[in-house]
Amino acid sequence: MPPELSEELARLHRKCPGRLLTADIVLSAAKNKKSALHKHFDWNDSSAANKFRLDQARLLIRSYTTFTLTTNGLPCEVRGVVSLFSDRSSPGGGYRRMQDVVESRDLMSQCLKTATTELESWCSRYEVLVDFVADVRSVLDQYRPIAPVEVKEKEKRVRRTREPAMA
Repeated sequence: MPPELSEELARLHRKCPGRLLTADIVLSAAKNKKSALHKHFDWNDSSAANKFRLDQARLLIRSYTTFTLTTNGLPCEVRGVVSLFSDRSSPGGGYRRMQDVVESRDLMSQCLKTATTELESWCSRYEVLVDFVADVRSVLDQYRPIAPVEVKEKEKRVRRTREPAMA
């Protein structure tokens, strides 16, 4: 993040009631054309509305869930889709059905790589929680690096998801 943005956000944060920075506060400050924040917003209502609708569509997709069976045979609600890093690099990104990922050795390998990278990012973000992050990292280290043979073994342990029939 450019220093001028960091400084502007820090300034706003200091002025916030209870030191709680909200999106409303940032947006309000960004309306000022002299603000370092201003150029980071789309002020054209038409294109901004389309971007907002795309965000709503992504939220709906990410909210899709399905059921799978746990190892003890009980149903468990899980996310029905996943966004792999390889798909995120394509224009518009995209989401894959978790069932398709589980059934493909290549996609499962990509999914595990995406998951470990996201966990590493999470650990970095919460580094101040030293003991907790150390526990998470120790579990993460068990899955890194994942060789193709290991992926195949993990696939065998994953139960197939049951999804409703498409109409």
